[in-house]
Amino acid sequence: MAIQPADEENNVTQESPVRLTGHEVSRPGFKEAVSAARNGDALAWEELYLWLYPRLTSYACARLDPDRASEAVSETFARAVAGIGRFTWKDSGFEGWMFTILRNVIVDMHRRSGRVRRVGRHRSVAAFA
Repeated sequence: MAIQPADEENNVTQESPVRLTGHEVSRPGFKEAVSAARNGDALAWEELYLWLYPRLTSYACARLDPDRASEAVSETFARAVAGIGRFTWKDSGFEGWMFTILRNVIVDMHRRSGRVRRVGRHRSVAAFA
């Protein structure tokens, strides 16, 4: 079980019901939240966002500057909302699906950033923005 920070009032740490096993998040209600999100439940998407945002952001920050990392995570969730109908449970689960989307977003961002025109010795306006 994951340990949460100390409670400020009584300075006692509390165990969380969160268990991370492999790539799957085994949080109580996680699969139900994914099912509800698939049915268009905005609150379920908010819950999934709160659960996954820290790990997705950490992954993105290791590969991009902080502003672009935040943009990548936002784009990941936008693509997930648009494509939730194509999601199927596999070994990597929903979290693995989200990381695959994020990886693709990051690759797309790197490709776009590499498409710049050079004017003399300095980079200029993006060629294909």
